[in-house]
Amino acid sequence: MSLTKLALKRPVSVILIILALAVFGLSSIPGFKMQLTPDMDMPMLIVMTTYPGADPESVDELVTKVVEDSGSTLNGIDSVTSQSAENVSMVMFSYEYGVDIDECYADLRTALDTASLQLPEDASTPVVIELNMSQSADMILNVRAEGELDLKKTLEDTLIPDMESITDVAQVDVSGGTQDYIRVLLREDMLKQYGLNMAAVANYLGAVDFTIPAGSVKQGNQDISVSAAMEFNTVQRLEQVPVITASGSVVHLSDIAEVSMAKEKPDTISKSDGRETISISIQKKQSASVVQVTQKIIKLIDSYMEKNPGIDISIEYNSSDIITSSCGLWERR
Repeated sequence: MSLTKLALKRPVSVILIILALAVFGLSSIPGFKMQLTPDMDMPMLIVMTTYPGADPESVDELVTKVVEDSGSTLNGIDSVTSQSAENVSMVMFSYEYGVDIDECYADLRTALDTASLQLPEDASTPVVIELNMSQSADMILNVRAEGELDLKKTLEDTLIPDMESITDVAQVDVSGGTQDYIRVLLREDMLKQYGLNMAAVANYLGAVDFTIPAGSVKQGNQDISVSAAMEFNTVQRLEQVPVITASGSVVHLSDIAEVSMAKEKPDTISKSDGRETISISIQKKQSASVVQVTQKIIKLIDSYMEKNPGIDISIEYNSSDIITSSCGLWERR
């Protein structure tokens, strides 16, 4: 009753308070971070170690048990489970809820560094993986190009750095596609004729790129060092690389090898609608808004395709579509 009497006695003050709450409430809406799932820190760390050529029993005895012993006594550990398979050991450390997972990561990493001394020489360095519900890609792009363009290298030199420069982008991964490289096929008969071998030619090729000091330039109160460099990064330049034979004469690389452009074998293959493409997956920072990040990416894509009409970029997956369509804010074209 006292609040009711106060409201009746001070109607203007009550109205002002209600208006202030409404204004502040509405103004805070644009700052909300909209995403499909809330950020979740999983109190769990996984340690992966490879031991090539080892059977499951050997992996368990020589690798898995060493990793388990190194981490099981650390603070905050709730349980330890493991799997030992051929060539691979996986140990999962579960922590109590409420622990600082970053501190647990650092402690486990330190313990593993010490335990690595007990592992077999052929075993790899243990890798610690932190589980995160937000680690999946927030946007996946498919890229194609017309003609004989070295698309993968072009993207890695132009579009990918622009994406990585966006403040809220955490990671950009590229899969599929091939990259051009210069192939050098040594001719065995010519190597024998000039008394050369593969190691000698490799040494000459490794020494052709050089940078030498060329003095300095004075600008105001500063002395700026100047250097000269030479890169043998074309077929024509590599063909002219001098090679000293066993008799002391000088021949060119083209005299003892075939130098040509070739395409590397792809480590991954990406396809869309049965056609090979290059796939780009983009992951935002955990604290960023997926809607704002994908909007920036879309603007960047539009600008990039306008400047590069021979390159087509389509959006295969956009995690913000469900959010924006359900909220009725906007829809992607």
